[in-house]
Amino acid sequence: MIVTALLASFLFFALTVVSSAQTEDTARSDYDSEMNDEADRTGDQEWRYDTYYIFPLTRHMPDSELPMAGQIALYPFAFLIDLVQWPFGLLVGLGGE
Repeated sequence: MIVTALLASFLFFALTVVSSAQTEDTARSDYDSEMNDEADRTGDQEWRYDTYYIFPLTRHMPDSELPMAGQIALYPFAFLIDLVQWPFGLLVGLGGE
């Protein structure tokens, strides 16, 4: 019973993350294109470490459209998933912004 409830909440969370990730990708690509246009105009191409991929689920949980009770229930799962992918997020951040 508890396992079923946990699986259902995890699936609900995964669906929410996927739907929010699609909208964030669009916003991020718009932001990236604006930054590239600005850098091209100024001729300034400085490298900065990209922290976007470090603990993304935990960091963007308040941005989700979940009710507060759902966010609180899913924070431990989000933290565990982020903790597992943390080394990969650090490496991907080396690509810069």
